[in-house]
Amino acid sequence: GNCPQIKERGPKDSSWQLMRAKKKYLSDVPIIIAGVSSYSLSLVPNSSIFSKNRTVLLPIPNDIPYCNESKKEIRAKAGLPVDKKVMLWGTTSPYVLRKGRNLIDEVFKYMWELMSQEERDNTLVLNVGPVPPKPLTESQPFPVANTGYLKTREQMAMAYKMADIGFSTTTSDAGPMMVSESLRNECPLVSFDRSVAVNMIKNGETGYIVKNLDTKEMAHRALELLRSPNLEDMSKKCPLAVQEYHNFDSVTSKWKNVLDEFIT
Repeated sequence: GNCPQIKERGPKDSSWQLMRAKKKYLSDVPIIIAGVSSYSLSLVPNSSIFSKNRTVLLPIPNDIPYCNESKKEIRAKAGLPVDKKVMLWGTTSPYVLRKGRNLIDEVFKYMWELMSQEERDNTLVLNVGPVPPKPLTESQPFPVANTGYLKTREQMAMAYKMADIGFSTTTSDAGPMMVSESLRNECPLVSFDRSVAVNMIKNGETGYIVKNLDTKEMAHRALELLRSPNLEDMSKKCPLAVQEYHNFDSVTSKWKNVLDEFIT
């Protein structure tokens, strides 16, 4: 009701009229809001039109590629050091604010301050996707290796497999797919609680969920992962979380139940 592109505000505002019309004509329709993640469904109560509608969690039944080669084999092929800790961050849209480009800078800076010199010397960032308008090399202290845009899902799987840990800094997303792809390829994640990560990550087992976009907390949790003597065991647990959440039979069964309601 307050669209900045429309000069006339109030009851005659076109966007306000459209919202009122939708409320009127959709109020008696038995609409079910299907969300692919708990986070996306958590936004429904804020909707001006659909806040009272029933919601159902219906994940995407994904067959996510898995890289069978070891971290050492993949790193050797890519020219990455096999004996260093590799932290992955990336997006196909680094210029989009909600992807958290500015937030990951804060995280890396906090981590640098908390690390010993030996840890600093043995840690690097793997930046997946297009290089941001302001490259990570210019905004945070860690050395950076860039993959550029990766054209296939198989190439993405290899990138995730190379990393020891990953970050999801999205501030609002029904996915993103990188969460599922990362965990599928044995890369534990530290993620904000604004994505599908809340459905798959168990704190201390497959990564960490960070609330309130707290970049200091994210830095502490990432260091906890990197320093953990059980990091390799944690990595091995990650694929199972994805397989359970995106399980084809489970998801299609949920869809069948919803569709049967309409049919009967």
